[in-house]
Amino acid sequence: MNKTNGLTLCRYGEQAGEATQNYLHATGNVLGAAWAVFKIRKALDPKGNMKKSSIVSQAAHAVAKESNARQKKK
Repeated sequence: MNKTNGLTLCRYGEQAGEATQNYLHATGNVLGAAWAVFKIRKALDPKGNMKKSSIVSQAAHAVAKESNARQKKK
């Protein structure tokens, strides 16, 4: 648990704290995936012919789908 999650938990309740934790977790996943894709893209195409925005967008959509699926299971 981080400070933001703890503050939200204390101030707004358990559900809000859990939602904040899930949001921050998903955001971290998106950033990690984007960084990994960036490094792979750079290794495969050093000149940078691929569009960065489309790769990051695809990674963000994949993480959002995973997060939504995880929320529906609860």
